[in-house]
Amino acid sequence: MEASRVALIHTGSCPKGFTSSRPIEANLVRQALMNDPKGFQACDVCRPDTELGIGVA
Repeated sequence: MEASRVALIHTGSCPKGFTSSRPIEANLVRQALMNDPKGFQACDVCRPDTELGIGVA
């Protein structure tokens, strides 16, 4: 069984973001965080979910 990987979503100014990160539209971030919490999670440092006005546990 292959371990699933979670994609962390960062703000553009996050110190934990990687140089290989790519920008995506805010609307797509909202959809990913709200509809697929097993596949996408907000960074616990920069909190893009809070910046976008959504509450994600």
